[in-house]
Amino acid sequence: MKVGSDANYVVRVWRRARDEDLEKAPLYEGMFCFDLNHVVPIFFIPRVTAAGPPWSPDGLPDDFDDFTTSEQVRLLEVLSKGYSVTPNDERAGTMERLAWLFEWPPPDDDFWSADEPPPTPTVFFVSTEEYDRLSADLSELTEIAGSVQSLVRHAEVADHEAVRFIDQRIIPALDPFDAMSAGQAR
Repeated sequence: MKVGSDANYVVRVWRRARDEDLEKAPLYEGMFCFDLNHVVPIFFIPRVTAAGPPWSPDGLPDDFDDFTTSEQVRLLEVLSKGYSVTPNDERAGTMERLAWLFEWPPPDDDFWSADEPPPTPTVFFVSTEEYDRLSADLSELTEIAGSVQSLVRHAEVADHEAVRFIDQRIIPALDPFDAMSAGQAR
């Protein structure tokens, strides 16, 4: 019996603003999520802050409803998502695993246990130029694989720059469980 998913994974790509209330949606301008097999999300986040990394959640409002700038949202996204891609010309081509900087397990969340280790956000840095190309390609992919129920397979979109980037940079760095979920045996 095979455990895991098919290596010809399902692709789903959407603009992050789609997930947010209309008044908060502009704060997510330029952000995308690329989902592998509907279970491994990779977030594409425009330049987070001019002063980082290193980043710190210090200074972020305690309540998300109090966020008022794209910079605040981008910082929270990069610090709290499992995998993200962001431009930084000085660090382009590198990857950094971040320490979890928030309360663990999250309050009022019965899904996680204190016995489990917190997530390790992983950030992939690209040049501004590469991010702009990836962003344009992701925008195109939202038209092809943007449905919530997307059944578009990797092989159907493998010629896209964003898909090649995922294949070459992200998949080799996935943790074992996420790799198995994306059909990548280790």
